[in-house]
Amino acid sequence: MPRQKKQKASHLASNIRKLTRKIYNKRGFPEGTIVNNWPLIVGESLASVTIPERLTSNGTLQIRVSGPQVTEFAHMETEILEQVATYYGYRAANKLSFIQGPIKHDTNISKIGRKNKLQPSITPDLLKLVNSTRNTQLKDALRSLGHKVTNKNQKDN
Repeated sequence: MPRQKKQKASHLASNIRKLTRKIYNKRGFPEGTIVNNWPLIVGESLASVTIPERLTSNGTLQIRVSGPQVTEFAHMETEILEQVATYYGYRAANKLSFIQGPIKHDTNISKIGRKNKLQPSITPDLLKLVNSTRNTQLKDALRSLGHKVTNKNQKDN
């Protein structure tokens, strides 16, 4: 009977990168950083109504824009190109192309917080788990987070 090889645990981030690399490459992005960090590159207000779609081989960055803001963003082309160049440290795109269409953002932090309120009966169990943590820095951080979450939920009620 052949022996089974033991598999070591691996970091989730490295596996995700391997899985998404093909998707990003197909869209012209050597890495997913421009997509993942879009709010940092262009700011939250622009990122809420835009998303980068594709970077073509001739250096055109295609951006999906929701609603009638396409004309407004066309006037901001040089500013957006500067922000992308600043982020990358070189001129990754030399032209913008806008596609009008809906933007689907997968998660909305404010909605998540409202749906998943912490139940008061869970608090003692969480405290037991936190107190069983050996790393004091982690324990302090978890305690602080727990206090902030429970206080926010009490204010929301």
